[in-house]
Amino acid sequence: MNYTTKKVLAFMLILFCFNGINLASNVKIDKSPVFVGTDTVNKTTNIQFDMSWENSWRNDRNYDAVWIFVKYKIPGQNTWKHLQLPANAEDFSIEIDNGISGVFSIGKSGDNVSGVFAFRKHKGTGNIKWNNINIKWKYGKNGIKNIDNIILKVFAIEMVYIPQGAFKVGSGGSESSAFFTYPDLSKPFAINSEDVITTGTKNGNLSYAKVNYAEPYYGEIPAVFPKGFKAFYCMKYELTQGQYVDFLNSLSRKQQLTRVYTDISAASILNSYVMSNTATISFRNGIRCKISLTESIPVIFYCDLNGNNIPNEKSDGQNIACNFLSWTDDGAFSDWA
Repeated sequence: MNYTTKKVLAFMLILFCFNGINLASNVKIDKSPVFVGTDTVNKTTNIQFDMSWENSWRNDRNYDAVWIFVKYKIPGQNTWKHLQLPANAEDFSIEIDNGISGVFSIGKSGDNVSGVFAFRKHKGTGNIKWNNINIKWKYGKNGIKNIDNIILKVFAIEMVYIPQGAFKVGSGGSESSAFFTYPDLSKPFAINSEDVITTGTKNGNLSYAKVNYAEPYYGEIPAVFPKGFKAFYCMKYELTQGQYVDFLNSLSRKQQLTRVYTDISAASILNSYVMSNTATISFRNGIRCKISLTESIPVIFYCDLNGNNIPNEKSDGQNIACNFLSWTDDGAFSDWA
């Protein structure tokens, strides 16, 4: 995932899981998943569900898409695992497309298929409703012998496809920390490929206007580091508090400790609003947990912006942008997804 000043792209996500019907922005899962066509000999099955979202588009340059990925948990265990999906687009299908054909493009993380992009096949605009989406799962490769009691969470993230293209970083203005082409502060730096970029204080280097909090860390940006020139997908919306709660609730206790600011390691805590590390709501962040916890198992988080300690009511701020996030929180969320 990479970010540029020309392509002003929100880092955050729209996310849901399959515990009931979940809504966030305009993508939703309309039916809880079921296993279809299970082959107990070869240990394969299809995960089937419905999905829809509003205001989809495709034109000559780009399109919106949905990133789909799955977590699963074995009964008796507290750890959610990322389900590796099949490596062939043919193992994904839509039985009822309601007049809008869909396309699937797999997304790899190393040798693993972490998820799949789903998007409209032809140019057009409007709402999408797809019924009986099928994902083939070779569950035997996950070391699972029986799927009868497997617990699934299927997540959907709205994305935008950004086509390959040159661009410039820096505005040509005089703002603090602005990128520029050394030594001309008013000249933005052109990125015309994914080749190595040399940063520093020699003519033609990518540089930036130093201020107190921006130390001069110069060097080479290697070719393997994505710079935003090649085509890529980007999240469409910022991360909400409800979505961050979903993320937290699929982590181990040890992982949760690193992603909130209240110390939740003990059996009893004072500051239950865990992102602000306060006992009461601060700066409209309503992510909360109980004050009495079980030390050995993951904490259950919820939204409670109205402060009545009733989880996830309509007035509890699930769709408010999640503040109190560091770069590492954002990075952990993206890695998890």
